[in-house]
Amino acid sequence: MTKLNASQIQELYSFTRKHYVEHYDLQTELVDHLANGIEEQMLLHPNISFKEALSLEFKKFGVHGFENIILKRKNAMALRYGKIIFSFFKSYFSIPKIIISITLIATLTFIFNKVTANYKQNLYVYILYFIVVLLFVFTYINQKKYKSEILKDTKKWMLKEQIYSLVTYVNVVNLLAIVINSSLNIVVFKDFLGAIIYVDFFFAALISCLFILSYIIAFVIPSKAEELLLKTYPEYNII
Repeated sequence: MTKLNASQIQELYSFTRKHYVEHYDLQTELVDHLANGIEEQMLLHPNISFKEALSLEFKKFGVHGFENIILKRKNAMALRYGKIIFSFFKSYFSIPKIIISITLIATLTFIFNKVTANYKQNLYVYILYFIVVLLFVFTYINQKKYKSEILKDTKKWMLKEQIYSLVTYVNVVNLLAIVINSSLNIVVFKDFLGAIIYVDFFFAALISCLFILSYIIAFVIPSKAEELLLKTYPEYNII
């Protein structure tokens, strides 16, 4: 089978970039796929040129080109990133880190219990907005670090972008604060569910989990970015 040369492989990388594939890991995957297809085309049609074979292979992706592939890969990487977060989060509910979680929940439960029902809702919302503000600050810091990494690396990696972007998580916390602020009546909630859920403990546990998740997403995972990237991309340390 005819093998593509280095110049043609680089041309395939340029081709994927021109078609809005920004991340090097996905570019590599597509280049490998296109190269195999082009080699098969050239084997079946010896007189076909490289560009003609490339055009035929690209047509197989349909009218949307690489758009569907990009979306699927982003979803797959978001799932991988979620599993990474969950693996770190689980450690805070096993010995010895569970002590941190229990202490935080117990402290917040005690504080909430001392606040009158009329002010509880505001307190929950203020704490959530405090988390949002902190996350905005760390999003800015992480994005600056990510941009400096891009300048060094010159290649964009999908997982790296996930690690240094907190926007989705910030929006989730912000939405939660808005929901509690606009639609939750703590007094009614406590009267209605008082026999089932201890409200102070419930919100203490919820906010504690958000604090822990915020710490993991803003500090822990970015600090282990290189290690996680090497595990995900074997080629990362040789490029």
